[in-house]
Amino acid sequence: GCLGVVAEATLQCVPAHKLVERTSVVSRSYIKAHHARLLRENKHVRYMWIPYTDDVIIVACNPLQASEDPDALVKSVRQVADHKKVAPLRK
Repeated sequence: GCLGVVAEATLQCVPAHKLVERTSVVSRSYIKAHHARLLRENKHVRYMWIPYTDDVIIVACNPLQASEDPDALVKSVRQVADHKKVAPLRK
């Protein structure tokens, strides 16, 4: 209870699953315009504002669908050159 001792807790577990993480850099105005949609369309969403800039990093995670091949996803990410991944941060 309130300021008391917790003697018992019940956890609800879900079956193990894999998540697909997608990361992008957008502006704060984009977040303001699309915040509700991002919350609706993604299981997990995290925003990280880059101080002294207008940039916000969005990290969205969703369960891997049965039709998606995890190896193909990893290969497609590796094909993107590292300099392209961080280009928005170097404005």
